[in-house]
Amino acid sequence: MKITEALFKKYIEGECTEQEKRLVEEWLNSGEGTLSDFSTREVAQMKERTWEKLEKRHQFRLEVSGESAFKESKATILPLYRKVFRYAAVAVMAISLGFTSYYFLSTTGVDSGKPSVALEDYQTISNGRGQRKSVELPDGTTVWLNNDTQIKVPEEFSEEERIVYLAGHAHFHVIRNPEKPFIIYTEGTKTQVLGTSFDINTNDPDLGTEIIVTSGKVVFSEKNNLDNRVTLTVDQRAVISDEKTIALNEVDAQRLTAWKTDRLVFDDETLGGIIKVLEPWYNVRIHVENTPLLEERLTLSYENPPLKKLLERMSKMLDFEYRVVGEAVTIQ
Repeated sequence: MKITEALFKKYIEGECTEQEKRLVEEWLNSGEGTLSDFSTREVAQMKERTWEKLEKRHQFRLEVSGESAFKESKATILPLYRKVFRYAAVAVMAISLGFTSYYFLSTTGVDSGKPSVALEDYQTISNGRGQRKSVELPDGTTVWLNNDTQIKVPEEFSEEERIVYLAGHAHFHVIRNPEKPFIIYTEGTKTQVLGTSFDINTNDPDLGTEIIVTSGKVVFSEKNNLDNRVTLTVDQRAVISDEKTIALNEVDAQRLTAWKTDRLVFDDETLGGIIKVLEPWYNVRIHVENTPLLEERLTLSYENPPLKKLLERMSKMLDFEYRVVGEAVTIQ
């Protein structure tokens, strides 16, 4: 199989058809050809274009709790760039962007989540277990990231719309702009607003995708079926389940979104439900030996208490014993 310089250039620039893309990737994976097959001038141009994109991308700064989220210098990026370019410049783009969720890229159609800003101009910000932080987006919108959360944002929003991608649990305070709607895509949902505050959570696979509105108005829909939608206002909650049905109910939004200020609030919640929150919050594993305890209900409100203080309070309320060994908690 022979891959021409012109075809490989199209591949680098993301202009290949699906068939051409498949041919180039089969060639790269086969080991039959290398970049040395191409002229020195063409390879140099490819490298220069790729480096310019990398350098521009790492100049982008997001404020994370008062500190820059991207502090990589040219010296630290360069070794990675040189190493990966031997295989394909496109791999540099993918790795530098940190694409970790397939659905961020697998979108088709006019209104299916395809960004109006080029994918290589997006950055991925991740938040691990036991972590919470806030970031400011290019338009001034603030996003609070809860545990196990990723958000994908562009260096600059387009002139028509503001599109971001979310996997996990986040609270958005969107700067109002009637001329430029703000759109959040998750794996199966689309949320569109002009300027408002709301919570989106995809972290509970048993629940589905949940949204809670704390101010303004939100249009919440299935990503691949925009007719399946609901409009929410303050103190309303909606969930799109795996069955694609939408459940809507009234809630106390401020209490349910208190996590963004490091408050743990549970209102008549089962111990099993509380454990789902505590494990990523404290980065621990909790095992309950006395399984009927999982259905017992509790009402609690604390401002980010130490884990042992919280366990002590719960143990008195439900009359159980517990032990903590490293990151493992056992409730008896």
